[in-house]
Amino acid sequence: MKNKKLSTTITITISIVAAVCILGLFLFANGSMTSVMKKNSMDNMKTSLESRQKVIEDYVNNAEDQLVSYSKGIEIVKLLENPTDSEIQKKAQKYTEDYYKELSGWEGIYAGEPNTHVIVHNNPKIVGMTTRKGEALKQLQDAMKESDRLYNAGIIVSPASKKLTLSMYCPVYKGDEMIGYVGGGPFGEQLQKS
Repeated sequence: MKNKKLSTTITITISIVAAVCILGLFLFANGSMTSVMKKNSMDNMKTSLESRQKVIEDYVNNAEDQLVSYSKGIEIVKLLENPTDSEIQKKAQKYTEDYYKELSGWEGIYAGEPNTHVIVHNNPKIVGMTTRKGEALKQLQDAMKESDRLYNAGIIVSPASKKLTLSMYCPVYKGDEMIGYVGGGPFGEQLQKS
């Protein structure tokens, strides 16, 4: 009977020690696995975020470069120097329409006088409109003058299409005088396709 009691006590003790060891091993492994999974998850999210940020930067830089390139077109510069010359305006209008056809996913592109009077636009029906007046005009003019080469207003809801659009403006200078600007931008949905 004594041997049976001793054997039962030893078995129970070994079982308790084994259970404590297994529990300790489980908690250690679980903590290590959770830590590794959390680190991998954070690394994956960081990589994904950096990748998305790069896509957005490339998208914006490409759009800005396209607008700056348009602003340097000889037809546009000549028009902004001579905004009332109808022959120059016709050539600049054709250049604008042709340039727009080469763009992908843009809402529009246009050139205007410093007072935002549109003198050429990819949609000829818009020519002659004045897009800003009063305080809104002054804010835009100040922002363009402060910008280094281009004023990027960010993604806005376009008043014309009611869609998200990257709104950009590029001032055109003759010497130190701003003789006009070009504006336009691609639809924001282009980012989803990138």
